[in-house]
Amino acid sequence: MSTPLRFLSGLPLMVMAAALLVLGLQRVVPVRQPAAPLSFGDILIDQGRPDSAAAWYGALAAGNDPAALRRLASAADLAGMPGTRATALQRLVKSGKATFAEHIDAANLLAWAGALPDALTVLFNAEHRFPGAVDMRFLSFYAALARDCRRPEIAADLARIYWQRTGDDDALRLMIDLTGSQR
Repeated sequence: MSTPLRFLSGLPLMVMAAALLVLGLQRVVPVRQPAAPLSFGDILIDQGRPDSAAAWYGALAAGNDPAALRRLASAADLAGMPGTRATALQRLVKSGKATFAEHIDAANLLAWAGALPDALTVLFNAEHRFPGAVDMRFLSFYAALARDCRRPEIAADLARIYWQRTGDDDALRLMIDLTGSQR
């Protein structure tokens, strides 16, 4: 084989090596993910001003936007404002966008504030919106509120449904206790 032929057969390898060298020396630029929108309320929280953040999110939540109500509840929690947190969660529940846990939190805060009928209403809505999430702990809280509001019959109905679904002896005892308190 002649020298020019050897050179020509090696040419593609030399081009490939040069290309790899050039490409290897280039800086790889990562693909940028779109950044989450910067929230003024988050900046206020980072600066240690959760009360100002709660006021900010309160203004944003005027239209009952679920995301704004959740942020308001969170900021109010950080600011030590349980009344504002309860109101935000209660508005979230009324909007129909609250999770089961948010229903429970709202009911706890309302009961703590002495608004027992409102707390019972929130739990009643939670039971209807998330029937599969009801457990014995929820049922006990529901029954206690129902007794305090002089409405044990609604808790007795839920205890009966829960007992039929699970066969839980505690639910049976609670159901018997609730139906006995009606007499």
